[in-house]
Amino acid sequence: MADAPDVIYLGGSFSYGQLHGVSNGRAVMLSTDAGATWSDLTQDADPTHAEGMHPDQHALVTIPGDALAFIAGSDGGVMRNEGGYADVSAKCDTRGLNAANTAFCKSLLSRVPNQLVDMNSGLNTLQFQSFSVSAQRPKNLLQGG
Repeated sequence: MADAPDVIYLGGSFSYGQLHGVSNGRAVMLSTDAGATWSDLTQDADPTHAEGMHPDQHALVTIPGDALAFIAGSDGGVMRNEGGYADVSAKCDTRGLNAANTAFCKSLLSRVPNQLVDMNSGLNTLQFQSFSVSAQRPKNLLQGG
């Protein structure tokens, strides 16, 4: 990003084995120091409206003028973050981790979104996993699902 060259977002998969352990799943990660350290943006800090990002990220765009605000698209739909962040690293103390993993967890959860906003209301979405083409009419007949 031209206005914030040290800001990097990383997404694509999900670390199921780390969910509520060392991390919150790492669906989307953020670095503001060119990759030296990372934050896990998967789950927000809002205790009353807690939202989490779905695995399998496909797209992420930042809001013009604010490299820390973004809209992300995944298998689960579209989520928005307004750019505010909170430190929820104290959650790591109750996860039964060893000292090294607790330190790693605290670094990942030191900056999570204040609130992730689910933007899927009213959106009818469909994701095809595969499709088949008719051997008899390959140019006119296909089925997906």
